[in-house]
Amino acid sequence: MFSKGLTISRGSSLAALVAATALAGAGAVHASVLTPINLTGFNQDSVVENGYTVTAGGAIPSNIAVPVRSAVNVNGSAGQNTLYESGLNGSPAGTGLPASHEFTSSFDSSTGFQFQKYTNTNNMLGLSTAIGTTGTLTLTTPTSFDSLAILALSTNAASNSTGAVTLNFAGGITATTDYGAPDWFSYSSGTTTDGNSYGPAINNLGRIDVVDSSFSGPGINGGNGPDMYQTTLNLASLNGQNYTGDVLDSLTFTQAPSTTTTGIFAVSGSSAAAVPDPATLGLVAAGGLGLLLLKRRKTI
Repeated sequence: MFSKGLTISRGSSLAALVAATALAGAGAVHASVLTPINLTGFNQDSVVENGYTVTAGGAIPSNIAVPVRSAVNVNGSAGQNTLYESGLNGSPAGTGLPASHEFTSSFDSSTGFQFQKYTNTNNMLGLSTAIGTTGTLTLTTPTSFDSLAILALSTNAASNSTGAVTLNFAGGITATTDYGAPDWFSYSSGTTTDGNSYGPAINNLGRIDVVDSSFSGPGINGGNGPDMYQTTLNLASLNGQNYTGDVLDSLTFTQAPSTTTTGIFAVSGSSAAAVPDPATLGLVAAGGLGLLLLKRRKTI
């Protein structure tokens, strides 16, 4: 797409084409699309994969999955629920985490999240008094971003529960803010104390008790959920500061207060270098037009 009134003929130079594209981009609205970030540091497997065969009334071994509520004794007493993959035998139709591991958030329809593998892999960063109230996810490739999206939930929480997250940048720079981590059955949205918006990203997932393999959630005893929540962080104005030029190394999360467990499942972002700002686009346009004029002078 080129700017209105600028004609590019078949014989035009590449410089003119670059200039036209830059001019068109300078007038375009910046629309961020957030994509999954590769991370390490997840500490528990809380998803039963659909390759496992559920036996009614039977316990789910801890090497298959442990409860999301990691503060209680693992696979010990009743009421210890965890998540499962879509297609698990015996589960209600239309429930479960996506078999593709990927989904587009319903919170803004422009954020893509990706879960870790469900089989023999830690796929949740669990934060609790039993395993630690803080935890860090590290980027496999440190990158600068203009925005981030966090996918989280809490158990035995309020509908407006929030936790703290510290962004650790290269050079020892840090920035601490908050993220939404409501109860996984609250289906709530809002704004944190720091002004970060949050709301349901994926919902009605269903859950399974690791003690007796009973399902609960959508369509069962009138239940709904569980849900996971997206919080979007604008790094161009995070707590009044611009961090878009800083390279992000890791994120350190703190459990939401007065919850049994807070779980972090994914982080996505839009790269600060992905779309040049209008000033940069203007310079590219000017340079392209300059090359075109220089070529014309040489041919006169």
